[in-house]
Amino acid sequence: MRAASGSASAGLPKVAVAAFAANMRRLVPRVLPATELARFAAAVACRKLLRRRGGGAATGSKINFKAGADQFCLHPGGVAVIDAVKRSMGLEERDVEPSRMTLHRWGNTSASSVWYVLSYMEAKGRLKVGDRVLMVAFGSGFKCNSCVWEVTGDMADKGAWAHCIDSYPPERLANPYMEKYGYINGGQGDGALLVQMPEHLDRDGPKRKSRFDFGSACLYIVCVEVG
Repeated sequence: MRAASGSASAGLPKVAVAAFAANMRRLVPRVLPATELARFAAAVACRKLLRRRGGGAATGSKINFKAGADQFCLHPGGVAVIDAVKRSMGLEERDVEPSRMTLHRWGNTSASSVWYVLSYMEAKGRLKVGDRVLMVAFGSGFKCNSCVWEVTGDMADKGAWAHCIDSYPPERLANPYMEKYGYINGGQGDGALLVQMPEHLDRDGPKRKSRFDFGSACLYIVCVEVG
């Protein structure tokens, strides 16, 4: 399942790539249908065969996450993080809109940001009964957590977005405070990390796996710690 995060290295710290890849390797077999897993395995085998024969790369050798999820609730850890996960998972701009809007309105509040992302989806009426939502969050440590929710009902209100949801998405996503305060972060307004993770943390740490049932809703949680 290594291809699930093969292109994330351009935008995520090395340690984040390791945590994200390890997490997806454990989650993907539990959330994708057997047909998609078989297609991906066949594509990887074909790619290896062509490589041995000196031919070109096989097409379709990337996991189709949309075969197992209808919506994507991604941690808004910065523009670079959102863009990297988007490329890695083969998503469209609409799929990451909730994350971008959360970053614009609330900023990066660490792993708790995903609840604002989920609230945006609910406020916009995107979540329908029966939809499966893939949630991915990053945290300190370095940790990557993911789970899959199944929508079992409609929200009665718009939550934290009630006062401003109608103005999102805005015409411009430029941060109005960056011109005045951008120097604090070296002029980088995309949530770039200021701390360089030490090399000795670049390894897979202990992994925990849990499965919970909430009536008709089933939730898989995979936690991967690095360091």
